[in-house]
Amino acid sequence: MIHSFNYSTKSMISRKDARNHISAEMRRVHKLNNKAMPWYVNNRAKEEFYSEDPVDEIPGISDTRQTAFESVGIKTVHDLIELTDDSISDIAAMKNKNLSATSITTCRDQARNDVRPGPAPSPPFTDYRKAENPYQARFGDDWEA
Repeated sequence: MIHSFNYSTKSMISRKDARNHISAEMRRVHKLNNKAMPWYVNNRAKEEFYSEDPVDEIPGISDTRQTAFESVGIKTVHDLIELTDDSISDIAAMKNKNLSATSITTCRDQARNDVRPGPAPSPPFTDYRKAENPYQARFGDDWEA
């Protein structure tokens, strides 16, 4: 807790306390898990996905359906695109309530129509938590202003 001195309705703290506060905040940001916003940023255009992406990058695929796809070995958009009608029938025959032949075919066709072509890797995500100063990396040199 920073104890400030109130002078003319302006709170003031020492430089040492300010540096300690900033250091504590940097440590907090570095410890954040998962894709914590605004520190983990997707650099892609909205609804843009590539063949090596996980299937949940496709709009409309829920976590439940992604789990169902993974349970039958479909982990990436490429895996989904490569499904044949026979393999879709085989998967649907497993009686997974989240994977009917119609839903699998719809997802496959959407992926085939919308996936970015070419072998180039997808643009990277930026994880600002890895920077020495995540605030400066994310917001630029004026981050303290």
